[in-house]
Amino acid sequence: MLTDLIQAAEAFDNMNDYDTLSVEWNDETGGVAEMHRPDGIPDIVQQVAHGGKQMLAQYQVLGGIGGTMEVRTLRQYTHLGDPATDTDGYIYDPSLDENEIVERDGKAYSGKPDDRFLLLSGFSSNLLGNNSANFAGAAYLLRDYYPEMAQEFLDAALAIWDRERGTNDVQNGDWNTLVQLMLATDKFEMTDRYDFFKERVTGLVNSIVTSGNMSNRYNSMFIMHLMDQAYRDRVQAAVEAYAATVNYNTPYGVQWTTGSGWGGSRRYGRSAGHY
Repeated sequence: MLTDLIQAAEAFDNMNDYDTLSVEWNDETGGVAEMHRPDGIPDIVQQVAHGGKQMLAQYQVLGGIGGTMEVRTLRQYTHLGDPATDTDGYIYDPSLDENEIVERDGKAYSGKPDDRFLLLSGFSSNLLGNNSANFAGAAYLLRDYYPEMAQEFLDAALAIWDRERGTNDVQNGDWNTLVQLMLATDKFEMTDRYDFFKERVTGLVNSIVTSGNMSNRYNSMFIMHLMDQAYRDRVQAAVEAYAATVNYNTPYGVQWTTGSGWGGSRRYGRSAGHY
């Protein structure tokens, strides 16, 4: 989902800066989000920040990402009211009685065991791929709105790259991360880093930018303004050749299958990005 939000924001200029929400961040209380109160920040940027913060917290605290955040009781699982009331909003302290609430140093604690578990099935500390690309993409999108948060995302993305790839030969699977790192280091005016990543992208162009790959590599269009005319011509030719093969019997000619889930919404969104 985070990947889809980042690529949608990049493809559609933050959804034309669509803004209907007011968001106040607070890592301890969760903060407050209000509808129909624009705050001058595109909603999709704040959605990227919200999802990214959860992933970044896993990386910073546990050194990896994965698993499932899940409620710990059946009553919480079947809860049909306001999700904000799914827990009592207090930090869990097992030394307290279940209905006991105390305040220490400005923070509230309770003995009610209603905080979510992180189930570590699928957890990994090998993060080069979607995770590193998402961190870099979040850094790029948040730079103009939440610069300190954006810096944390960029630091994480660069640390993952340095640890898991460094100056070794790049692979086709590095493409998404390289695209986002190009965008981010350009936005942060990190010239040496930007030149390094651009050189690596250039080395992958012939194997990545083809009509057969455009359904999965349409983010090659996101860096058109940073590349030379030869690159832009190659991407345009690949996109036009790919578009000529698209012929789905659906509204607007976008892809949908009965097995795509959620009414095909994810495929519709991704297909829209191709155009």
